[in-house]
Amino acid sequence: MSRSFDPEWAANWRALLGCWIGMGIGIHSLASYTPSLFFPSLQAAFGWDRTELSFGPAILVISLAIAAPFAGALLDRGRVRLLACLSAIAIAAGFLGLAQMNGNIIGFYATFALMAVAGAACSTLAFSRVVNGQFDRRRGSALGVAMTGTGAAATISPIIVANIIASEGWRAGYLFLAAVTVGAVPLLALLLPAHSARAGGSPVAISGAGIAKGRTGPIIWKLAVAFMLVPLAVSGLLAHFVPMLVDSGMTLREASIYAGGIGLTVAVARLVTGMLVDHFFAPRIACWLFALSSAGLLLFVLLGPTFAFLGALAVGLSIGAEIDLIGYLTARYFGMQHYGRIYGWLYSACLVGTASSPLIYGLGHDLLGSYTPTLLGATLVLAGTATLFARLPPYQRSNAEA
Repeated sequence: MSRSFDPEWAANWRALLGCWIGMGIGIHSLASYTPSLFFPSLQAAFGWDRTELSFGPAILVISLAIAAPFAGALLDRGRVRLLACLSAIAIAAGFLGLAQMNGNIIGFYATFALMAVAGAACSTLAFSRVVNGQFDRRRGSALGVAMTGTGAAATISPIIVANIIASEGWRAGYLFLAAVTVGAVPLLALLLPAHSARAGGSPVAISGAGIAKGRTGPIIWKLAVAFMLVPLAVSGLLAHFVPMLVDSGMTLREASIYAGGIGLTVAVARLVTGMLVDHFFAPRIACWLFALSSAGLLLFVLLGPTFAFLGALAVGLSIGAEIDLIGYLTARYFGMQHYGRIYGWLYSACLVGTASSPLIYGLGHDLLGSYTPTLLGATLVLAGTATLFARLPPYQRSNAEA
């Protein structure tokens, strides 16, 4: 082996592969990137409008926001592998439940809520903790690699699920998602470490801001607001992007290709963001990425569905960079000792924005007959978020070493 090969990669590749798979099937992934594919079929089958349908993914995200700090505290105590596997099984059971729906919308909402609570430990909470615990010098790059698992799933799953729905019906689509999720459990059990301790090299320091300082310090509040505003602006497009393009005259299969483009952009954005923050100050990188995302979304609004790839680029860039940054900045500003709880609070803030956004897009469409006003507002929110990141302070020395 070449002496120049980084020992962190050699020592921890199995854990990284396990995190990549977990990122692809976690509660934040398939359950978040595929709901809009089912909207037209569920509308036709049960007569639900888009606002009602949007409540399903919104309830999932709200429930996950409530559960995240508690799941983070459990993960801080260890047994990451066991908790992630049990949560993956719960997510698969949720997809099976959705496949059995009979038109009771309360059951639709309850299934999403239960999936989120039981599946919270199979999410970025667990997998970013593993990566941050295993890597130090290449932490950003490793997070980027792991989180491309979500982008890969988001690229491939809309195309596959759309074709299954078109040929076999929406129930078969949910059954497919259940099979994929439960099929990943043996791989998670084989690859993930039982605990998120470092597998090689010098131990990753766990010093950093204490839990009280992490909760009340001005840095965490700035981060919480920023991480809430990004998904508030763009995550609603995950649920409404396909219906938006179908309204413009595209077929479901054509629209699903553009939806897959969101996933591809997420994968690239996460990888590139991770590499950049290993070499440059992460908040400065965030500032430029969200400013670029704002510009792309504005061009999509002005140029229309013919340039749908710009909308996919804006959404994927924002979401791809954001999740990378939550994990990276939590570790750099606050250390690893209470990583799960602090990450859980920031992730909850992110999920509040994520939960609100689909409802805002749905209500905007139903009340105004167009997505344009909401899209214009989203460009302004992203621009404001870029400004927030530009005002973050340097890492403290002790935390930067964590």
